[in-house]
Amino acid sequence: MFKYLSFFGAFIFFLAACSKKADDTPLTTIPERLELSPATTSVVVGGTTTFSVTFFNNTGQLAAVPAGIVWTSMNTNIATVNQQGMVTGVAAGQTSIRVSYNSISATALITVTAANVPERLEISSTTTTVVAGASTTFTLTYFNNQGVAAPVPPGVDWSSLNNGVATVNQQGLVTGVAPGQASIRATLNAISATALITVTSPTVLERLEISPGNTSILAAGTATFTLTYYNNQGVVAPVPAGVIWNSMNTAAATVNQQGVATGVAAGQTNIQATVNSLTATASLTVTANNQLATVTLTPSTMLELNLNQVSAVSATGRNSNGDIINGLVFTWASSDNSLVTVDNTGMVRGVGYGTTTVTATAASITSPPLMVQVIRSGTFNGSFNSAGQAKLKIENGVLKLETSANFSVSSGAPDLRIYLSNSTSSISNAVEVATLNQRSGAQTWNVPATNAGGQPVTITSYPFVLVWCRQFGGNYGHVVLP
Repeated sequence: MFKYLSFFGAFIFFLAACSKKADDTPLTTIPERLELSPATTSVVVGGTTTFSVTFFNNTGQLAAVPAGIVWTSMNTNIATVNQQGMVTGVAAGQTSIRVSYNSISATALITVTAANVPERLEISSTTTTVVAGASTTFTLTYFNNQGVAAPVPPGVDWSSLNNGVATVNQQGLVTGVAPGQASIRATLNAISATALITVTSPTVLERLEISPGNTSILAAGTATFTLTYYNNQGVVAPVPAGVIWNSMNTAAATVNQQGVATGVAAGQTNIQATVNSLTATASLTVTANNQLATVTLTPSTMLELNLNQVSAVSATGRNSNGDIINGLVFTWASSDNSLVTVDNTGMVRGVGYGTTTVTATAASITSPPLMVQVIRSGTFNGSFNSAGQAKLKIENGVLKLETSANFSVSSGAPDLRIYLSNSTSSISNAVEVATLNQRSGAQTWNVPATNAGGQPVTITSYPFVLVWCRQFGGNYGHVVLP
């Protein structure tokens, strides 16, 4: 039995010894590491490629890539890399791409080769549709022979393949002309790009425009309004027939159907033109015209007075429209007060024989001169049905005898002559003025400067005008001169 106890004790000791050895042995550890894939690759200038990264932990086991890794290009002039491992070729050459985490890193080689692609142009626009009359701008992008966008070289030529639909200037500004489609082309050396533009009709309402839109005239003045019609494409077109013109205040102004407005009185109105369902309105202000333009006299050309006779002359002031201006104060003047005087009311008096003028002035505007003649005149009376008037007057220093338009005398008597005489029954010492060849109507004769005795003949020398039959004698009519 002892034998068996000894064997059992030895077995327990062995088990205890084995157990102790297993607990005391340390575990095996290795450095963490990163790996890049692929280890080497290439990309063209402007192209991209993406590296992948693998992480091995300190037991050598593949594990999730820790957060916080950093990507770096050793030469960013050759290639760049973002933090997702995407590499972009910049220029031909080689560089290393590194990924780092804490104190570990991995590196891969990237070779960048020159792109072998044709140069090209691309046209872009915010819109490919434009309304007729409107504009949009096309922009141009240039890709060089490495396939990289670069500044557009000078010398680009823009053209429209259908100028009837759209035009384009050398800055790429496209203008719609008429509905349709046109290709817009940009050409540089041997390369070109084309874009299509669609031109649509304007979606606008017809309208009328009246001009001037706001104007003013004087009372009795006129203003002409004109209409412009825009059709449903926004294009100026002939004004439709049937336009109706109206003034909204005819007390201020009226308007005819040709668009001519006439001022009536000071005030304001709107001038309205209507055709179909379209209306246009303009504002018109009418102002009173108190600006004196002319002064006229009545009578206007000739006034004849006997000595000491008084006659009224009136003055009227008018504006540029011919309207009478009331309330004016006139200053009157005679050019020779020894012949004619005039007071401040326009009363003219003959004070001496001869011819002079009278004027009226207001606000520095003077009337045309009124000729005033101080004369001797009277009515024919006597036998043989004589009628009418005779007058003796001085014109330009010459004494003249005149008969009126209604003058008449018997046509039966022979050798009738007209005299200035001192008697109605004799021509002794009379001055023969003329042979009366015409027995009626207005006639004028110059009076001889002297009588038979050589004495001067003046306007006051004789008291009668006498129609006398020289052959048989006899008074056929006479005038008593005052």
